[in-house]
Amino acid sequence: MHLPDLVGETVVLRSLRTASDDVVQHARPKLTNLQFTQLYDERQVETCLARHSFWDAAWRVDGNVDWHAEPRGLDLLPDLAYFSAGGEAKQATEWLSDVDAYEVLREDIEAGRVYLRLFLRADTERVGMSYQRWPSWLEAVESAVLPLERRLPRWLRWNKPPFSLPRRFFPHEYVIVDAALTNLEGCWMARYPYI
Repeated sequence: MHLPDLVGETVVLRSLRTASDDVVQHARPKLTNLQFTQLYDERQVETCLARHSFWDAAWRVDGNVDWHAEPRGLDLLPDLAYFSAGGEAKQATEWLSDVDAYEVLREDIEAGRVYLRLFLRADTERVGMSYQRWPSWLEAVESAVLPLERRLPRWLRWNKPPFSLPRRFFPHEYVIVDAALTNLEGCWMARYPYI
């Protein structure tokens, strides 16, 4: 079910630790009597924000969902660009060659799973830091110092994982570009292809 009431709204993410709650609290008034469980950890969220300047967010939804009479089921999937036609279908089939989309959909529906999918985008450019390693002159002692460095808070460490956010990145504004309540966790695999 497409959620047009959420599209175009601005959400302020206060920190990585609170990012999921920031978005859910913003969406909760429009999706009452539902419980949300985030599917991705902080590191996955940070990588997505840093690498792409957007967040393809997903939560598992528990509660009674009132499905609208608008298009749903297989009629809705082409609107979400999940099952395309023509040249787009051929390209998506090649890209998803090892995934049987119908099988995934059947499993999610049979298990009664419902997901809240939000696609949030920032108006800023990509901010991800590339992988930062120890200076070459310290490589000889790196194996001895690395375990000590891991005990430091992440913002004090020299080694940074790939696609880390800068220290003063938050608070940061994101706009909800797309929103859906769906049985299919991967409903946007063809609509927003990214790696």
